[in-house]
Amino acid sequence: MMTLTVYHRWNDLDGLLRVLQNSWDKFLVSGRPAQKRQVEMGLVGNIRWLEITINDGDKNFDENGKPKTNSGWHPHFHVLFFVSKDKFVTLSDMKVQMKKDWAGIVAAQNLARKFLNRLCPHLKHMDCI
Repeated sequence: MMTLTVYHRWNDLDGLLRVLQNSWDKFLVSGRPAQKRQVEMGLVGNIRWLEITINDGDKNFDENGKPKTNSGWHPHFHVLFFVSKDKFVTLSDMKVQMKKDWAGIVAAQNLARKFLNRLCPHLKHMDCI
């Protein structure tokens, strides 16, 4: 089982969920890299669930009750992967590769978000991605 998350130092839950889902799609659902990853690791299925937490306690909220910038929403997936018995990949190798792949995908999603927000700062509360 793995926990997959995204950089979450902003309070736009809708945007965070979009980045998380886009990252998941690129990681395991669509495109050649996702298909290659499934074949190389012998992935035959998964069970994925979304958990959303928020920092609580008075010190994490401003005077209006909104989460402060350095706290806020923390959406993440918990994923249980099923691997073919015919494909032998060690758990440690699988974990290292998946962690590397996920980090690269999430970094690209966050860079795209930051670039678009700089490109259209007047839309900063809207989600470009």
